[in-house]
Amino acid sequence: MTSSTAFVHTSQSLEYVVTHVFLPVHPPDKSDYTVKNNHVLARAVCAAAHAYAKHVCGTSEHLQWLRVTKMLDNLQASVQSERLDSDYVISQLRGMQAGGIYAHRLPIDSC
Repeated sequence: MTSSTAFVHTSQSLEYVVTHVFLPVHPPDKSDYTVKNNHVLARAVCAAAHAYAKHVCGTSEHLQWLRVTKMLDNLQASVQSERLDSDYVISQLRGMQAGGIYAHRLPIDSC
């Protein structure tokens, strides 16, 4: 596991991950959003996807999981900042291959 997919947590970041992955139907009482928490969440999901991808290596699902993990790697990189960086988005789109997936988090106040 690379440093970008390793999951290191604090009590607060683990609570954030649990709330937003396992309990998304019931949002927290107050906003707990921070760039750091968002990045921790993306790293946790990315680490889990990479761990699962090892189990499908050599199966018919392998290529699909490579695309999913690549998308999550890109998403993880994109959530490190509050702002949408147009140069980053353009470089990601230019680097895409057929069948690739691009994802980016959009802040709620942008909708």
